[in-house]
Amino acid sequence: MLDEIPKPINLLQSPYIIIIYLFCFLLLGINFVISNRFFGFFLLDFFKIKSSENKDTAINKVLTGFVGSVGFILFALISLNKFIPNILVKDGKWDYLQVGWYAAIIFGTFVAYLTYKLLIIKILQKLFNINSYNVSSYLNMFVDTFVNLGVILFLLSFVDIYFVMPTNIILTIVGVGLIVFFLIKVTINTLQFFSFGANTLYLFFLYLCTLEILPILVLIKVFSVFIV
Repeated sequence: MLDEIPKPINLLQSPYIIIIYLFCFLLLGINFVISNRFFGFFLLDFFKIKSSENKDTAINKVLTGFVGSVGFILFALISLNKFIPNILVKDGKWDYLQVGWYAAIIFGTFVAYLTYKLLIIKILQKLFNINSYNVSSYLNMFVDTFVNLGVILFLLSFVDIYFVMPTNIILTIVGVGLIVFFLIKVTINTLQFFSFGANTLYLFFLYLCTLEILPILVLIKVFSVFIV
């Protein structure tokens, strides 16, 4: 009976995974040489409710943005492989066409979320007459925190693959907790856009329900449809 239960195949069995990790660690190393900021910076800055001013150059942003994107994709694929073991496997081997398909869905999902978020902030700027400096500060905080989360998830996925059993979901739970913290941090920083009159509190409540919570539920639903 137990033999019929599908078991997830560890990503270490893929010949390409080590190349991806080596390349991303190389990029993080280059970023460290350029900016003198390594993993501790991403971790500390992520957990600050109000992020410090980021003085990274365009090169730093590209390097960390790439690693962060890979981190989101790897974390999602690893979690997917744990909860639905056969979804990325065909005939006992990795189905790279399927892996690429789900990686594209994951990438498209968070790009859509980022685009949506940036557009909504611009709309809020017009509706509530928010000055451009506050908008710029918020957008920098949002993007930097999002990238920091991706880099942390990248390192978390590395530990998960190389040091944790394939069926263990502890680090997956930690990753989900980090994502929840990210959403809380973003919501707290959004409060800075609003004064606290009764009318604006009501509008802020509508904002949270329609422009924060609902889109996330929709994205989860869409992604679950692709999985099923």
